[in-house]
Amino acid sequence: MALRWLTNFERCQTIINVWQRLLAIYRDYVTCCARQCHACLLCFFVMHLVSCLRERREAL
Repeated sequence: MALRWLTNFERCQTIINVWQRLLAIYRDYVTCCARQCHACLLCFFVMHLVSCLRERREAL
C-alpha cells in the first residue's frame, strides 16, 4: 500500500513539475508579447497539460 501511495505522490510531483515549467515558459513569453496573444498562449498551455496527463494515464 505504501508503494502505491509513493507512486501516486511521484505522479503528482511530475505533474506539478510539468505545470511549473509550462508556467515559467508562459510568463517569459507573456512579458514580451502583445496582450491579444494571451488567449493563444493560455490555450497552448492547457492543451499541452491535457496532452501530458493523457500520456501519463495511457502509460499506466
